Amino acid sequence: MLKAKDLMSKVVKFVTPEESIETISQIMKDCDLGIVPVVDEEHHLLGVVTDRDIVIRNIAKKAGNSKRDMKAEDIMTRNVVTASPDDDIYNISRKMSSQKIRRIPIVANDKLIGIVSIADIAVTRKFDAEIAQAISEISE
Repeated sequence: MLKAKDLMSKVVKFVTPEESIETISQIMKDCDLGIVPVVDEEHHLLGVVTDRDIVIRNIAKKAGNSKRDMKAEDIMTRNVVTASPDDDIYNISRKMSSQKIRRIPIVANDKLIGIVSIADIAVTRKFDAEIAQAISEISE
């Protein structure tokens, strides 16, 4: 059975909490990403910045403080759903479906080691009706 470690993208663009929203936006644009993990010096996952975080939280916060330069720590999602490298494709798809998320960071020993996206699961073509249903529910 496929596991997260078999599916995940191992090369992950990430930032520190002090990174500017402008830099994060540029990373998203250049790499065609919708999520950028936020880690500390030891690669412990602290949160993620999504394209939605940038649009919704950044604009809302800037409305009250237009002179402040926003950083990752100001708008990141902190309670991140994660998976382990040994979680199987079914467990991952269930987590994604129940939380309505398209990407899930893979963490080992509290450190970010990869990301699995809905596309990673979909392109494997090694899934059954249960996973297909989960993928459908995520997209609703």
